[in-house]
Amino acid sequence: MWPDGIAEDEEGVSYAPLPGREGVWISEEGRARRRRYNPWSEGKKEGDERRKGWKWGETIFPSVDDQTGRVLVCRYPLRTAIALAWRPRSTHVSPLPKVILLREGEGGVGVETAFNLCWEDEVCSKLEKEEEEEEDEFASFWVGRSRFSVCRTGERVRGEGTETRGTMATGTRLVPFSEGGLVETRRLVSLLFPSPPRHLSYRKRGDEEEGRAEGRAEGRAEGKERKGKKGKAETAAEEVLRKGRSVEEVARERRICESTVWSYLVSAAKSFSEEEDLLLARKIVPARAWDALLSSPGEERDDRLSSLMERVDKKLGSRWTSTPHRGSILCFARSALRSVGEARIVRPD
Repeated sequence: MWPDGIAEDEEGVSYAPLPGREGVWISEEGRARRRRYNPWSEGKKEGDERRKGWKWGETIFPSVDDQTGRVLVCRYPLRTAIALAWRPRSTHVSPLPKVILLREGEGGVGVETAFNLCWEDEVCSKLEKEEEEEEDEFASFWVGRSRFSVCRTGERVRGEGTETRGTMATGTRLVPFSEGGLVETRRLVSLLFPSPPRHLSYRKRGDEEEGRAEGRAEGRAEGKERKGKKGKAETAAEEVLRKGRSVEEVARERRICESTVWSYLVSAAKSFSEEEDLLLARKIVPARAWDALLSSPGEERDDRLSSLMERVDKKLGSRWTSTPHRGSILCFARSALRSVGEARIVRPD
């Protein structure tokens, strides 16, 4: 297991993030706990060595499948949950293969810990290639207070004296960080390299596919048209956020629906990265709604928008439920909080 992907709780127990279950970390013995990043709870004292913004939550107790009698952790069998977090896979297979014991204990019962488990279809000791790799181009980035680098193909991530290939258990390559949770290497490559490999790039992928299908000339024309529309969206969002104009005023002037302006604002919020951006967002979100969102636990805030709306409606009552576009308002505020939180977790060099 990559040492930079392990975090210790208050009792000194080591945990690794569980792929496919956001905010869930699991120990080598199968004890699961929630751990989330909160940009509003950073330690301010000088010399504070705690992981800034990271807070350990409640323990997630296992359950028992009534039909099979198997112990489940977050709907995974116990062995599978431990292996997903502590035994990185070099390939993706669906459904996941069986997890077996490396050594049987007394009476044929082995200890179910991370270092006594192995995927049935892989040799655990050879998951990481031992042969010397060809030199590749690397780009640096920061996760919390530590510096790392990722290669252009996204297959390798380096720390200080360490290197990992991450895990392919969920179908995409994920790398765990103690101060960042699970991070998709494809996203890192798209952010850090000006021209990443096509299969790793998030940029203009839809435009390229349409251009190949309809011809280069038509594809270029369509790309220009889309770029113009994006410019209008950014301008409308900037008028609300930075010029202090109301959503109603901008919608009326541009002869578009108010819901369209809110959709522009939600898109703009996804690129927020500084506290100054949050201050701009607070100006157009009702104070009671903002406070209700901040007071919600992290797992509730990350829930479906409809479920979040229902909880906020109950907190604020009829005065809030009569507010037009309240769903768009909550979506905008939540996107702003998420974006600033992610920017603090993973930032380029």
